[in-house]
Amino acid sequence: MTKTVSSSSLRIIGGIWRGSKVSFAELPQVRPSPSRVRETLFNWLQGEIAGKSCLELFSGSGILSFEALSRGAGQVVLVDQEAEVCRQQRNSFQQLNVSPDLFSIYCSSAEKYLEAPSSHPFDVIFMDPPFLMADYQPLVKTIIDNQWLQRDGLIYIESGIKLGQDKKFADLPIIKQKQAGQVHSTLMRNEH
Repeated sequence: MTKTVSSSSLRIIGGIWRGSKVSFAELPQVRPSPSRVRETLFNWLQGEIAGKSCLELFSGSGILSFEALSRGAGQVVLVDQEAEVCRQQRNSFQQLNVSPDLFSIYCSSAEKYLEAPSSHPFDVIFMDPPFLMADYQPLVKTIIDNQWLQRDGLIYIESGIKLGQDKKFADLPIIKQKQAGQVHSTLMRNEH
């Protein structure tokens, strides 16, 4: 017998789909970025999103990808290991009539997705893993080592703890950092 997963929704806060609702699977590991955190992030990314390719690891609701596309991103790739999460993301893209060439969804763990070297590095990578996960540093190292991020590309991480010492994390310079409630937001630039 298949277990039914209920869904919730949240609103896109900016761009062409501002005010549109996106549904997401209500699972314990899915924790969508709050609207004030998204507002801060996309204020940081002004001028960095239009026409760019974005990767969202641990995508959950996919809201960061929807916000990026709403603001003119050229393409988004979402990665999540939960089949129900991936199915709900597809439904949300269909409800918004998003052209299939603008997005790809991979039902995979982030680690498995990143294990092989990339042939097409991304401009922006969003990472919002479950807060109890402590493997931020190895994931960032894998992203850099396997060339998933363009030189001068950006990595954004949401975490339950403050990341970095001396304005660096995983050997990348931290260019923005902020805390809102329990969410620590960190934005880094790839200088490798």
